[in-house]
Amino acid sequence: MKVKFASFLWLCLFFLITACSDENEEAAGAAISIVESSVDFTAVGGTGVIKTNATKEINASVEQTDQTWCTVSVAYNTVTVTTLMNTGIEGRTALVKIFVDGITLSVPVTQQAAIFAVSSFDIKFEGRGGRQAIAVKNTLPQAYIIGLENTEWLRCETKEDSLIVYASASNVVRRTNKVRLTLYERELELTVEQVSIAGNYAITYEDYDGNPVLGRVTLTADEKEGTYFLSGDLPRDISILCTYRDNTLIINAGQYLKNVEHISAITGEIETLMLYLSGTNSEREILTFWDQVTYVAPLVIDENYVITFKFVDGGTWTDVGPVNGISTGGFGLEGFYYGRFDSLINITLVSVSVGG
Repeated sequence: MKVKFASFLWLCLFFLITACSDENEEAAGAAISIVESSVDFTAVGGTGVIKTNATKEINASVEQTDQTWCTVSVAYNTVTVTTLMNTGIEGRTALVKIFVDGITLSVPVTQQAAIFAVSSFDIKFEGRGGRQAIAVKNTLPQAYIIGLENTEWLRCETKEDSLIVYASASNVVRRTNKVRLTLYERELELTVEQVSIAGNYAITYEDYDGNPVLGRVTLTADEKEGTYFLSGDLPRDISILCTYRDNTLIINAGQYLKNVEHISAITGEIETLMLYLSGTNSEREILTFWDQVTYVAPLVIDENYVITFKFVDGGTWTDVGPVNGISTGGFGLEGFYYGRFDSLINITLVSVSVGG
């Protein structure tokens, strides 16, 4: 009897141990962890993987079923994630769910927006025409489409990461054009403006004594882009070099003008002096020949296409300025300064005939 009872106890203990062992195996079989994840995508899209460490076969799906841009497939412990190209202006995110025996892991999938941008939306040409380039950033492999509003005087081409725009010469005071760059549903609109400032102008200014002076001058384009010479009814028949940049006409002090003959007050003999341009402050007494000092005139075009350049201080002579005019000063060939010759204060140019 004791033997039978002992056998019964051993049998119960066996079943208990076996049951606990099965439960532990089931718990161990449910273990899963992420080993590797490479599911951050550029706008181009492509394929990435989520590698898991699981003791049983896994399943996976995308949580949002309407996000067709992201799909998954499973091979044993690896989930392959595939994303389509993102042509939109915003990034996007999907959530991949990985299942095994009632355990769920969530892994976010991100994709960047497509970048389609330009370094400038405004392209400016002088009347002489020429070539301008802007940078274009396109992170998609597809090329953008170029559309022109007017192809008579403008053409475009692409070179690597640049858009090259060519404009023909013009004798029109101002003309504009539109360039449209299209990539899928996105469009960038650029404005091209061409302004011709070369021509004849009426000039007004005050001399050193404050007397008003009226004359005619011509603004002539130099060979170098952005440079012009102002000549005509100017003291001692000088010609002043001007720079045109960002719709502003700029005169720099310090430029050599010409050689002039001068009768020495000491010897009475004729001597040769070098004439240089200076900036003049509001008291008309202090001059500077520093070439960084500027006298500037913003471009103004009225409804009748009349151009006005009214010169003001360029903000470059802060210790003594503001600059409100220019003067000429004579230097001997040995470098000795002989003094001021002429002053042109509060200069204004108004176009008489420009371009055609």
